[in-house]
Amino acid sequence: MAICKYCGEDTDNMNHQLISIMPLISDSGEMTYEEIWECIVTKEKYKGKLSKQASEESKKSYKTRLTLYIAILRLILNKEDPEALKDKGISYLELGNFKLAIADFKQAKNFNPNDDELDLLLGKAYEQDGKSDLADEAFLTAVRKGNKEAKNILENKERLKSQSEQ
Repeated sequence: MAICKYCGEDTDNMNHQLISIMPLISDSGEMTYEEIWECIVTKEKYKGKLSKQASEESKKSYKTRLTLYIAILRLILNKEDPEALKDKGISYLELGNFKLAIADFKQAKNFNPNDDELDLLLGKAYEQDGKSDLADEAFLTAVRKGNKEAKNILENKERLKSQSEQ
């Protein structure tokens, strides 16, 4: 556990986020990375690391936000890029913004209606948003297009349902 010198709180809490990973090359040519963090409470930036678990979670969030940013830039260049819409939707799904993920997956389906992965992702977003019936419809559509992961999801849901009825 480390204490933030700016806010006085444990740095493993959600008030500290990774904002950049800077590559550094030593005189010997060895590549290392320096993490730049921000204390959300005070807006102060500092170099350092959090605990391994917090650091890994923050790195995942950082990479997700970076993927989202890149997808948005790609959409500025081409508003009809289904892969950029899919990447943006995946980022929103990972960040927990299910409604925006659903909107992006639906829009991507307009440009690429045969992409079974979009139906799978749409099903996952609906499921996370608490819309199980819509999730099942999306999974079923993905299965009809040959998506095995969607088939496994529906089979597992059916198995759990029959077990709970017994």
